[in-house]
Amino acid sequence: MSEDGDHPLPEGMFNYLTTKQLFRVVECLFESHKFSKGFNMDIDQRKILWKYGFKGRILPDLQKQETASLLCSLRILHKIYSDITRVDEWSKTEIYLHRLTVESFEYYTMLEEDKRRYSWGKIVILMLKKMMLLDDERFVVILAKCYNQICHILAQENERDLQLVLSKFFLRARDPLFKVAS
Repeated sequence: MSEDGDHPLPEGMFNYLTTKQLFRVVECLFESHKFSKGFNMDIDQRKILWKYGFKGRILPDLQKQETASLLCSLRILHKIYSDITRVDEWSKTEIYLHRLTVESFEYYTMLEEDKRRYSWGKIVILMLKKMMLLDDERFVVILAKCYNQICHILAQENERDLQLVLSKFFLRARDPLFKVAS
């Protein structure tokens, strides 16, 4: 299991790919995510497809592609960010992570449909867990980028799992921000 318990960490091709190649994979996954998200947001197009029988009795969506591609790209970026042999690429990785984190948190706060909020809640949980594993210096940097968005998430009605992770997150944030001993 990974350090955050979300899935096993098989090495697969990771060690055989250059960081440049991994960034290309992340970019492709993110493009897939953006396309799927755009499709899912285009209710009119989905209704037309449904009207003409595409996907039977339910409104067609690409929700699984939307979330899976983002989750995969986040896992790759965090793996690069924790790989000591790729330290030269950490600053570029940090830029990707900050952008994806802020955009994802902002998007989550805008979602109204329960099914989509539930799926995206898993992404928010993964992001918060991965952030909590960072050393204090990196944690504070990424926290500064997305603190407002996390507060907005906290103010919403959330699933119990997300509430628990948010609680742990703010306890984790307490120490480096306020220099408070446990």
